[in-house]
Parts: sequence; structure tokens; C-alpha cells
Amino acid sequence: MRVDPIAMVLDDLLRLDDILACMVARRNMISVMPSGEGFKPEVDQIWDSIHRAMDSVFGVIGEYSQIGLGEMEFRLQDHEVLFYVFPDTESALVAIVPALANKGLLEVELENARREILKIMNPEVKTEIVISGYENKIMQELERLPKSVEEQNTITSQTISKKKDVPGASDFEAAVGMSRKWDAREAGREVAETAIRQLHKPPSFFLLFSTIHYEKHGGFQEFLNGVWDVLPKGTPLIGGTVAGFINPEGCYTRGATGLAVSYPNMDVAVGFGKNTKRNPKKAARQCADMIKMRLKNSNYEHKFILDIMSSGLIPQIPGMGRTMIIRSKIISKVSPRLFDFYGKIMQKGVCRQDELLKEFVQLLPDYSLIHGGATDDISQLRNYQFFNEYVSTNSICALAMNIDIPIRVKTTQGLTETNRTFKISSLDHSRRVIKSIDGKPAIPRLFEIMHLKMEDLNEHIFNKIFFLPIGWKSKDNKLVATVVGIFLGDYFYVMFQVDNVNATLLNLSGQGLLKSINENIIVTNNTQLGIFSSCGSRLLALGNHVYDVHNKLKDYFNDKPFLLYYVAGEGSYSSEHGLEYGNYTFNSAIFG
Repeated sequence: MRVDPIAMVLDDLLRLDDILACMVARRNMISVMPSGEGFKPEVDQIWDSIHRAMDSVFGVIGEYSQIGLGEMEFRLQDHEVLFYVFPDTESALVAIVPALANKGLLEVELENARREILKIMNPEVKTEIVISGYENKIMQELERLPKSVEEQNTITSQTISKKKDVPGASDFEAAVGMSRKWDAREAGREVAETAIRQLHKPPSFFLLFSTIHYEKHGGFQEFLNGVWDVLPKGTPLIGGTVAGFINPEGCYTRGATGLAVSYPNMDVAVGFGKNTKRNPKKAARQCADMIKMRLKNSNYEHKFILDIMSSGLIPQIPGMGRTMIIRSKIISKVSPRLFDFYGKIMQKGVCRQDELLKEFVQLLPDYSLIHGGATDDISQLRNYQFFNEYVSTNSICALAMNIDIPIRVKTTQGLTETNRTFKISSLDHSRRVIKSIDGKPAIPRLFEIMHLKMEDLNEHIFNKIFFLPIGWKSKDNKLVATVVGIFLGDYFYVMFQVDNVNATLLNLSGQGLLKSINENIIVTNNTQLGIFSSCGSRLLALGNHVYDVHNKLKDYFNDKPFLLYYVAGEGSYSSEHGLEYGNYTFNSAIFG
């Protein structure tokens, strides 16, 4: 029996951990359900209540969908119900998720499902998606996914040799590949094959980024093995796990993407440093030494590094588990030393990116750089780095190149300083635990500044705190923005070392995040490629409106390739702008 293709899209959604139920529905009718087991058991006890409430919402959808209603949602008990309306209809894609789910990432995949279903409904029609949001009407033509890889590897030395003979191929070639397959090894093969089949010559290097999902679907070593089933042996490769990515095909928070570049006028080296949380400066030296040794005889003028390192991990505290809220004031007083232990011995806790970056750029001052912290789905429970044939943790992996093409590096944020300023009165020895503000206990005073109540300090606080960053000016007068990482009694932990006690609450808006892209990117007729590291918090803030970012990149780059990946803690360095790092940043490396 033929499976309904819309049901197959729903099946794919239901494989995500936080999608408890999904369907295509309208008032008083469920049109399509997943073809398999239906809903997950967590929904059974509240389904009748949710179903009744859904009918009321569909009354609103029926009245307003014709004038551009795009999404709706409501919360019932510990669940949220999300409605993604099909334009100019009374029907919607509906998903039920836990109230504490990471909605920003789920929204991206729900938007992709809506687009795919619309393509199935209207296969001959170019579909305009109307999303209410930061830029009024957003029109996005549905993108075709790359063709799937055949069962066996079709890239051989013979086919590569033939590609080299294709006339008219430019010297600089870059191609982006992608896979949405669930099986780790198959996805690895596909992401490599869909990239390198577009090249006329073997790749000079390969960048590889994946969401965390393959951990449960074969594992990352199998994923990497699949890449090497296709990738020519010896190709320099680095990468890691990310929260999501944007490429010419679209925006994704599940899957894998890769970038293959081939260019003769370039020398490439990869570097690796281990134990980044235990000794970040030593890891930086290990990585830098490898790069220096391998590129010491290179004479190309322009020098660039892309690195990815392990981001912070929430530690497992005996008797408390993994938690970001520690209410005990007794434990909070010893927590700074406790977190030192977890960082140096267990390699959990804050990632110490700022310490590593400062050392790294001192060792390699002639190189511009964009940086990112490998992450999961922003849960900060695990992350992985890829270095040639190996999967690692708690490491830095870097790709360095000397090349005859200029590469422009720049960081923007899109945050604005407010008049809600404060002085950090006391810090712990690491300069990451803020103990008092304006001479008062830190958390009560911070909540006053943020206009929050102490009752807000519960499991939902991070849904609010992510959008209330704080910041200070570095010694170089650069704004360092950060989120509150962990609450410790009256103290709180931030991601970066505080080097200025005069701080301020920052304003975060979708318009500001999008404006920062316009402030960042300059594309000329000589532009060949764009690579971007961006903060996962920006992805959480924008949700499915991240397609606004995709539209901007498509407009800027036209038919040129680009790749943006979402990380946890990011930054850049250039001789022109110096070192910049923090949360909420948008970092570019534009070739040509």
C-alpha cells in the first residue's frame, strides 16, 4: 500500500525527541496523521483536553488565515501546542511539545515540514510562505533537497579525473553538501558526496558540521566513517556538532552539512589541541604549533583560520544531578572551587573559550580567524569535534590556510546598550562568578535590574534570561555580551571572564539581529564564498524566522556558495578589528 507522502513528513517530525504528536488538521477534523505508531504515550492523558482547545484555535485560524495569520500556539498544563498555518487555508500543521522544549530549534524543523507539505499539496506551483514577523511578508520559494546518494560510493578516482578535464572550470571552487538522512553512516556518505560531486578537482579541504541527532542513530564515528567512504584519503577535515545550520538549500536544526573547497593557490594545515577545559592555553599552544610547523614554508599572502572547540557542559553534581539552578547558599559559597574541580578533573563546566582565544591569537597574530564552540541542541550536555578521521571531545580543531585570495573577517552583534547599568562589586577568583552587584547580593539585584521577580527563578527562567543578556566593554573597548549560565544561591555564573566591573543590560530584538547581518556583509563581484559562525542564542530567538537570515544570504551571494553554522560561544580576530568574542555574535569570513 502506498504511504501518504504527507504522513512520511510527519513520521520524520515524530522522530524528534520533543515532538510528542503532529498532524495536519483543520476545525473538527484531523486530515493526516503519522503513518506509524501515531502519537507518543505522553499525550494520551491530555489528548481530549487538547483536542477541544484545538477546535477553538482553528476558529481563529479560519477567520484570519486569509489576511496572513502564520502561526499560533497555546499552553495546556505541561505541554504547548503549535500551529503552522497553510497560507490562505483553514488548515495547519499541528505539533504538541513539552512546555520546556527548545522551541526555537523545533520551529525551524516545523517550518521545513510546512514547506515540504505545501510542496506535496501543490507540486506544480511555486509556493509563497507568509510568516508574520520581523520583515512583514517573507516570500521563500521551496528549495529542492540534494539528490540522495546511491547505495554504493559513486565517486572514484576515475570520475574525479574526468571532472578535472571539464573545460571552463574556475580555479577556485567551493561547494556545499547536505544530508537529512537519519542513519549516521548514510548521512556521512551523502553530505560528502553531494559536496564533492559539484567540484571539478579533488577538494583541498572539507568542513563538516552536524546536529547532535546522529549520536543516537549510529554514532559520530560511524558518521565520520561514512564521510571517508567518499572523501579522498588525506583531505584535511575539521568540524563538529552544532545547533543548526543555513546553506543555500535552507535552514535546518537536524541533519548534516559540509563545505568542500578546491583551489591550487593555497596551502592548508589542520591543528588539534586537547583538554581545553583543563588547560586552555596549553591546548591553544598544541594546536598553534601544529599549524606553524606545517605552514612554515608557505609564502601566500593572506592567512586565515577557522576553529571549533568544545563549549561548556553542565556538570553532574552528586545528589543534585545536572542543574543550572542551585538554591543552597551553603553550596553556592563553595561552588566556585567545586566548578574548578569539575573543569580541571572532569572537564565539565565553563569552556574557557576566552582564555584559549587570547592565547591562540598571540601565537598566530598574522592569521585572521573565526571561532565557534561545538554544541548540542543548546542543552549543553555533550558536544563533539571532528579532526580528520577522529571524533573527539574537550578539544580544539583548527583549519589554517595561506592563500592568494583576500579573506575579510568581521563580527557584529545587533545588541544595544540600555540605561540600566550596574557595577559588579565582587567576583570569585575565576572572574566568572558574580557575587554582588551594586553592593548587594548578585541575583536579587540582577532581577531588580531585569524587572523580574524572585518567584521567576524556576525551570522556566532560561526562557526569559536568554533574551536578557548583560555585557561590558573589554580592555580593547569591545562589547562582550553573555548570558547567565548557572544560578548559585545569591551568585550567578557567566560564560566569560569579567574584565570590566561596569556592566549594562543589553537589548535584544529580532530586528537588531537581522540588522547586524546587513552591517556585517560586504559582497563584491570578486566574492567566491561566505562562511559564518553565529550564536545559537540567535537561532533560539528567531526560531522559524531564521529564514529571514537565509533570504538575506541568498540575496547577498546569489549563486555563490555560503555556509552558516550555529554554535555556543563564538568570535573572530583580525589585525584590523582585533579579538572579539561573546554570545549573540555573527561572524563572517568572506573570500574574495
